[in-house]
Amino acid sequence: ETQLQVFADCSVEELQDRLDAGIERVSVGGLVSGLRIIPIKKEGRNKGRKMATFRLEGLEASVRVVAFPDAWDQCSHIVREDLPVLLQASLKGDGDHVELSLESATELEKLERTRASALGIHLDLEKLDEKQMDQLREVLLHHSGDIPIRFELRRHGRFRARLMPPPALSVNPTPELRQAIRELIPTAVTSFEYPGRASSH
Repeated sequence: ETQLQVFADCSVEELQDRLDAGIERVSVGGLVSGLRIIPIKKEGRNKGRKMATFRLEGLEASVRVVAFPDAWDQCSHIVREDLPVLLQASLKGDGDHVELSLESATELEKLERTRASALGIHLDLEKLDEKQMDQLREVLLHHSGDIPIRFELRRHGRFRARLMPPPALSVNPTPELRQAIRELIPTAVTSFEYPGRASSH
């Protein structure tokens, strides 16, 4: 649990809130259960390959995870029954139904060797004012470090933009910083980005 507070964007229990906020990718951890490996028999480029489904168990909830062939080829040696893992996954859902599409996985015991390449801060511009933005800058400067910031700015139904501020705003992405951001801007969402997992926005 302590490791996940440092490395995961959110808990399994918070996935619905992430979906409602328009977040498309998450880092979330838990125990693998109900692992089912499925040989693909249907004609096509994936015939003869394997995919998998399983549940990721959090402290109080679980979520279905689908690993399509490309992801399963990369993660089959990591995702095993009853193993604690950190997943990077695409967030899917409709209404109250939430599901994950696996992108990559790391064993929990190896997380200390995993280093985020950036901290994403997702902001809804319709729920912000200039004073909060000034205060956010001060919070980030107070937690300076060597991890770059990536802002995801959006106005629902109008646009979504990605902003990369200068290196002076690089931070140490501790749980305390992420909590400070949430307290200042309750609608803000933070997420870790990892090498090879760039945002699609």
